[in-house]
Amino acid sequence: EHNLNLARKRYLPVATRGSVIYFVVAELASLDVMYQYSLTWFQSIFSTCISESNAGRNDDINSLSASKNLASGILRPVSAKHIKTMHNDVDEEDSKKKMM
Repeated sequence: EHNLNLARKRYLPVATRGSVIYFVVAELASLDVMYQYSLTWFQSIFSTCISESNAGRNDDINSLSASKNLASGILRPVSAKHIKTMHNDVDEEDSKKKMM
């Protein structure tokens, strides 16, 4: 149980960031129809980013690396004109979660 709690604590920042990014990505469809993504697509990107970041296994850096990999994996298909809108939405959601 102790190991489970440690793992949960280690991945909480990545899970929180993943949640915020997922809901921002879901809102991208309101900017342009071409940004309609499925949950399956998002889970695939999320899993890949987590797997790639686990290569180093330095716990503090690992969660940060996974979060950065996730954001860059999601942003690749997004056009430059919409990236600023997405970035602002992520920052706003992060601020709301910190207030809770």
